[in-house]
Amino acid sequence: MTSGKTNNEKGENPELPAKKQLPVIKTSLNFDPKFLLGANSPLAEGVADYQVRPSQITLAEGMREAFKEDKHLIAEASTGTGKSYACLLAAFEKTIETGTPVVISTHTIALQEQLYEKDIPFLVDRLKLKSMNVTLAKGRNNYVSIRRARLALSKREESKQAHTTLENFNRWLNTTRDGTLSSLPTLPDPSFWGRVRSDTDQCLGETCPTYSDCFYQNTRKKLGESHIIITNHSLVLLDRKMKAGGQKGILPDYQYLIIDEVHELEAVARQVFTFELKQKDLASIFYEVTNDKGLGFLDQYYSTHRENNLMDMNDPFSKTIKDTHAAITGLLQENDDYFKKIGAFLGDKHLLRFTKPNEVTTNFMAQFKSTLENLKTLHTQVSDKNEKLAIDFVSKKSTEIAMGIDKIIELPNVPGKDYSENVCWSASRLVNKVKQYSVVCAPIFLKGVLNQLLFKPLKSVIMTSATLATGGNDPFRLVKSSLGLTDPMQLRLPSAFNFQKQAKMVIVTDMPEQNKPTYEQDMAEQVKKYVHVSHGGAFVLFTSIKSMNSVYQLTKDSFEAAGYKLFIQGKDLGRTQMIEQFKTSMHSVLFGVSSFWTGVDVPGQALRNIIITKLPFPAPDDPLMKAQEEIYKKFKKNFFIEKCVPMTAIMLKQGFGRLIRRSTDKGVVVILDSRIVTKKYGGMLLSSLPSCETLKVTKDTPLARSSG
Repeated sequence: MTSGKTNNEKGENPELPAKKQLPVIKTSLNFDPKFLLGANSPLAEGVADYQVRPSQITLAEGMREAFKEDKHLIAEASTGTGKSYACLLAAFEKTIETGTPVVISTHTIALQEQLYEKDIPFLVDRLKLKSMNVTLAKGRNNYVSIRRARLALSKREESKQAHTTLENFNRWLNTTRDGTLSSLPTLPDPSFWGRVRSDTDQCLGETCPTYSDCFYQNTRKKLGESHIIITNHSLVLLDRKMKAGGQKGILPDYQYLIIDEVHELEAVARQVFTFELKQKDLASIFYEVTNDKGLGFLDQYYSTHRENNLMDMNDPFSKTIKDTHAAITGLLQENDDYFKKIGAFLGDKHLLRFTKPNEVTTNFMAQFKSTLENLKTLHTQVSDKNEKLAIDFVSKKSTEIAMGIDKIIELPNVPGKDYSENVCWSASRLVNKVKQYSVVCAPIFLKGVLNQLLFKPLKSVIMTSATLATGGNDPFRLVKSSLGLTDPMQLRLPSAFNFQKQAKMVIVTDMPEQNKPTYEQDMAEQVKKYVHVSHGGAFVLFTSIKSMNSVYQLTKDSFEAAGYKLFIQGKDLGRTQMIEQFKTSMHSVLFGVSSFWTGVDVPGQALRNIIITKLPFPAPDDPLMKAQEEIYKKFKKNFFIEKCVPMTAIMLKQGFGRLIRRSTDKGVVVILDSRIVTKKYGGMLLSSLPSCETLKVTKDTPLARSSG
């Protein structure tokens, strides 16, 4: 383990404000990992198959040291190490010692629920820590606002066809215990949920008539009394962003953070700090004020004043109604015109980067200015609290959109530098067979903002994942560079599995390159060959939806004739449903793209064959990658070797990692991309994978030799 400097040694944040003390937990428990995770610990009592795992103890010791020394830690620990217990024991000891909360963040809901519903209750019971307060924190948008929901239901604005849905929603509203989206029996239309969810900008606080029953506020109170807070990466980053901007934030103050599944942190951070405007967003934002159904409160005022001949320009309120209605109508029309231009700019492409200022001209800024001025006047002339809140909401959102559009139009450079902080592009997608357009502005690099939000202000951040290292003399160089980490503690643990006995890798060395006319046909033949030898039980992983669909069509008849159950991403079932059904059959074949390379857990022999059709390099037309590459070139750095290959190594290791999830699992990984043995970088990719028996074969190698 390599130790780095403490935050205080680096001169960062030497004095921190006093934190609220949580209820004291009295215990004489020995938190030494050698004891707590050893054969004679309270955790082992009465557990017949309890196993002492040396790697788990080493990991727990590293986490304990990081927390005690106020240092940051990066730790790679494979599936089967027992990361959850190691994380929780370090968190328990720290919150008991300091009387302040410890936050544990994961990327997947499944892991959050495992920690909250299974692991923590077991540890709390065995270690006799009954007074430990634990809360599962979700983002505010996951909670219903009782006041807003009743307001929306009272309007009965939906069609007759949706009447049953509204009745079911009303029934849920009156019976739900947690008020969260996940507890709804059926998901509502996204636009409807947007009008009924809890929202900072539309909250009346303690003056709200439903404040005492508010699901979000009551959860927030629980958070303030919690020793351990389980949450997700997005909420952690939003909380840190709000606090950095002088706002109260979502979570209580804390100084100790554990991030599991940290390999997903950069992608989540990019979502949090990216501006995106979809074609229909603006109309949705203004829905409560004015909409095409005429059900907004401004529509009601406008209709009433016009019907009663009150649209007298000498009447201040009538003038405000008329001017505001006209301004918003003009803004929405400008939005439509802008996205028509975006469609023309894209042409037949699905994605195109903006490379110079004013590439698509618009009068958005003037329309936003006029709308905001009129909304400000309207705010002073209405008395209804709900209407004032709605105006506040659309004014804030309009300002945010105007700022985002301005960045896209101007493409501003970093002061003193000849490149932008952001990359901007336009995109199209099919929604009910109709093209919908969007514009995006994303930060090119995140290391600066993550360093300022997480690593400088917090005393200790522990980061762990099964896939962080990329091989070489500095195996954590990619994660350190991407996240802005300077000299953290580092820990890389050996795998908990015996891959030499449990796994085999087959590499087909003479597959054609993707631009060859026989590529997909040859790919399909190899997929059929290796799926048949395992009699199904296979994931076939792709980097392209087009290739996935093509190979699926070329293999479908053969697999169905063999009696295999077939799943293909994006067809009928969602990701979770596909996985659950896959687990129930020993002869399934699943065709998937990026989301099936990671975060999927299928233990046992239901999954015994992973076919990787292509090395998962970043997409060549990705605007973000292009922008990063340009900056690397400016500084005479090799973007492909320094960034693309390590990124591919981690993704490849993720795909490989779907195979062995338990010590009893066995299977084969087939790689149908010859570049892993024909290119110089192939050695780096192979060195990142677990060491196992490897067979290099040709397309025509008989099955008896290639299947083992």
